[in-house]
Amino acid sequence: MRGKFNFRDGFTYRMPVHFRGWPFSRDTRVVYSDVLMMQTEQSTDMEALAQYVPSEFEILRPSVVWGYANCRGVDFMANGEYRIFQASVPVRYIGGEREIEGVYPLVIWEDDTVPILGGREEDGMPKVFCDISSDRHFEKHWFASASLYCETMARFDFYEVCEADAETLKAAQDSPFVNNFGYRYIPLVESGGAATCGPILYPQEVHPRKIWNGDASVDIVVPKDWYKIPQMYSTLKCLGGLPNLGFTNGVRMEGSLRLCVADSKSL
Repeated sequence: MRGKFNFRDGFTYRMPVHFRGWPFSRDTRVVYSDVLMMQTEQSTDMEALAQYVPSEFEILRPSVVWGYANCRGVDFMANGEYRIFQASVPVRYIGGEREIEGVYPLVIWEDDTVPILGGREEDGMPKVFCDISSDRHFEKHWFASASLYCETMARFDFYEVCEADAETLKAAQDSPFVNNFGYRYIPLVESGGAATCGPILYPQEVHPRKIWNGDASVDIVVPKDWYKIPQMYSTLKCLGGLPNLGFTNGVRMEGSLRLCVADSKSL
């Protein structure tokens, strides 16, 4: 008997496609109702950083924005949770008719495959799996780490100094939008090259309820032996090889996130 599965017009699918599809909607928003975020900015060398940013983007300043997020109340996971550890570059998209400022993630580590599948091939975000600890703290020292195969890859440390004043908090609340840029690459099956390749706009919103300022830093651990983390060795070597010219703008935030999935588009 010939198979009876067929794609439906106006539906979107995710592998394995034959089990489920759903109507595409331009109104889709994903809400994370309870999120703890930590962030800091690492100054580095422009020439070294430019090796990892596609030519469609202009680097606004030579820095890597490191972020950690413990995401709870994730609506598409039935109010489940997962964690994120990522490195991004502040950029301006200059590859089209309209210039757009935002951030270009170099890597997004996540500890659950559900959000990885939703944001990787569909929206071009550079998501890969690893284990990420919950944030912990002792007095005013907050910390978290990312690892794979019991090998630590990255550590985030935040030392709280003071809570942000009302004016700073309101300014952040009044400007929630963040343009994230992915770069979707789907390889050809029968040869080298891409079946599809290009930049993606993936808008998001950050809604802080509280903000604390402090001193923060990220430590990248490059394994001595590449075979201990073969899938991540080149990523860690490249990130760890960027000149570290100091960390600034350390913050910890509590609030919520909205992913504007329906506003994603190819650029």
